Amino acid sequence: MAMSWLQHWELRFDPFRPGAAPFVAIPGHEEAVRRLVHLVSNGEPRGEIRGEDGIGKSMTLDEAVRRLRRPDRRILSVRRPADGGSVLRGLASALGHRLDHGPGRPELIARLLDSARLARSQNIGLLVAVDDDGLLDLEEDLRLLERVEAIGRQSGCRFTMLVTGRSTPDRVASWPLVIRLDRLTHRESSAYLAEKLRAAGAGRWPFSDRALLRLHALSGGVPAAIDRLSGLALRAGAIDEVPEIPEQLIEGIARECEGPRHAALGRT
Repeated sequence: MAMSWLQHWELRFDPFRPGAAPFVAIPGHEEAVRRLVHLVSNGEPRGEIRGEDGIGKSMTLDEAVRRLRRPDRRILSVRRPADGGSVLRGLASALGHRLDHGPGRPELIARLLDSARLARSQNIGLLVAVDDDGLLDLEEDLRLLERVEAIGRQSGCRFTMLVTGRSTPDRVASWPLVIRLDRLTHRESSAYLAEKLRAAGAGRWPFSDRALLRLHALSGGVPAAIDRLSGLALRAGAIDEVPEIPEQLIEGIARECEGPRHAALGRT
């Protein structure tokens, strides 16, 4: 029976599959998580995580939410909403409201406000995490998010809303805390890969030094691109039965992958 690529590299699972490996505390992402935790713990009403596609916004938000879980805090998460109305419906559903007859936005806002007042009476805080992936670009949607944030002030409930999305400077002027995630340096890319492989139980380091340099350059230091290129390289290396991934293999895979091939060069 042929050996799988996981067996070839002595891995217990695919470390590059989304959600498979634990949060990697590289400096920029760890600092962002700590700032988010501090913001929520100190009762700030809102915060925003910004950055380009694949930079780790969702990963950072998820880790902050994980650290913020506690009995007296209720967490409401909405992922990739199509519009502001989707945010309202997602929050209302998470709070247990039935939406059979398709209530309008004013009714949804009223229901959320009632829930926030109830939470206040029970001494429970509400944390709203909206992973919008830059989809909420219309002015109407942004105003709706501001109305959701205002629920905390109107109800007196401990209420914080965290939002992620792409970098758009004209959108962030009203937010008291904006965290921007940058691309990884070569050193950070190496640490990121090492931690992912360690978590998967790697028995040996699979990349040559030159392959690692090329992987960082072609991925642009973007974590999602690093994951994609590394996963394909390990599979190809296992097929070729190489003991170590060479630079040429990284180059060949990059030529076949539109994403990494067009990524900008990262910082060194």
